[in-house]
Formats: sequence, C-alpha cells, structure tokens
Amino acid sequence: MEDARVNDEGLFRHTLYVNRVFPSADMRGNGMSIEKTDRLLQILTSKNIPVVNSYEAFLYDCSKWRTYVRLREKGYTVPDTIFVDVESDHNLEDIVSRFPAVLKRDCSGRSYGMKIVWTEESVKALKQQMAYIPWVVQAYVEPTKGYTTRVEIVGGTVMTVLKRFVGRNGISSYSTGSRYEVYDDCPPGILQDSIAVLHALDIEMGSLDFIETVEGRVYLIDVNATSNFTPDYVPLLGFDPMEKMAAYILQKYNVIRQGGTRDR
Repeated sequence: MEDARVNDEGLFRHTLYVNRVFPSADMRGNGMSIEKTDRLLQILTSKNIPVVNSYEAFLYDCSKWRTYVRLREKGYTVPDTIFVDVESDHNLEDIVSRFPAVLKRDCSGRSYGMKIVWTEESVKALKQQMAYIPWVVQAYVEPTKGYTTRVEIVGGTVMTVLKRFVGRNGISSYSTGSRYEVYDDCPPGILQDSIAVLHALDIEMGSLDFIETVEGRVYLIDVNATSNFTPDYVPLLGFDPMEKMAAYILQKYNVIRQGGTRDR
C-alpha cells in the first residue's frame, strides 16, 4: 500500500479484497498505508466490491474514539472516555479529574504510546506530545483478576478466548511481555456480547478485549478489526489461527464466485 496508485483502475479487477493494513502502520514506518487504504476502501465500497473487513470496520479500527461512541450507543459498558486533539477545548489538567487514567493514541495498535498515568504532573509532562495527534483519555479500570480477556472471532464464530496477564507498566499486551493462557470457562455473556459487538461494527474478523473485575463487572476496553498472531500462538492454541482466517476468506470467495450474496 505504500507504493500503490489508488486511482489505478487495475486495482479494482478482483472479486474480493482483504484489508490487513494495521492502525499501527504509522508506527511501523508505513504512514501512507492508512491514508491510501482509506481512499481505496472508499472506492471499493462505491463500486460495491466486497472487502474483508469493510470500510466501516476500517474506520472503527483506526479510531478508538469512534468505536467507544458506537459501543455506548449500543449500550455496552466501556470506561468513561474523552477525546483529545489539537481542536479540543479541553485543558489536560481538567480532563483527568480522577486518577489513575489510561492515555491511548486514537489510531494505534500493539499498545504503542499507551500509558497509565497516576498524577496530574504525569499528564502535564505529556501535554506537548499529546498536542500533535488525537488521543483518548480513559478512566483506568484495574484488572483485579490479573488479566484481561481477549476474544477472537472469525465469521461470527468464536475462534479462541485467551487470558492475557498484565505485563510491564501495568499494561496487558503482547508488546509488554504479557503471558497468555487459553480461557476455557469464559462467561457465556462475554462471548455473546463479542459476537454482537463485531456485527454492530461490521467486523468479520477481529478481536475484543474485556476487563472482568472481582466484583463481577465487565468492561469492554478495546476492539480490533485486524488481529495479528505470531508463530508462538500455534502451540498454545493447538492450531494456526491464520489458517482459520484464510479458510474463512476462501469460503467467502467461493460463495461470491458461485453467484451467492456478497454479504456475510
């Protein structure tokens, strides 16, 4: 996508497209990919050419704020969240009136730039850095069970559920060295909500992160439309998740070729 000519009609000759451009592309040195993917998906949508995942899913993937607003509209429990960018009329000192809080880049992945801040002074120290890109500031929910719950879904079916234990700096993430464990007895309500949430966001393949507290509350803290897996997941899960994703894509492709619906 870095080198793509988005207006080249030759790009639009295929039957099915798969978007695997991650929100973290900018952090990986591929900053043009997100912008070009946005334009390409708009054109594919206007031509009614199917994409896994859709343009709508891409927009949610690239904006945590957009996602949280939609989730609240649908009645899901998410931590209190505020959007901050150069045009916001918020003063950072006023935003985080209750500590601790979580700072996340609005478009990001792999917990890049994510920080848990405990004092007003720590927010002030980040003020200049936050002035140049959009962020979300979110009320911190302590993972009192020591892990967050990651649900992976492909084609409306739960592929796997994992416990992702807290890693460095109190953050639960692969990039912070979190330990993973298969979660066989995840509460059914979380799985049902996961399927419903991805359907509401038009995400065919993606993942969700929840925090379950010892008090019994469940918070939905993140949704991703471009799940990624490294090879060390295979022995943990007992299967290759990328193969399952590929099988779903092939199934959808075959349905389209046989004249079936282009929808899910």
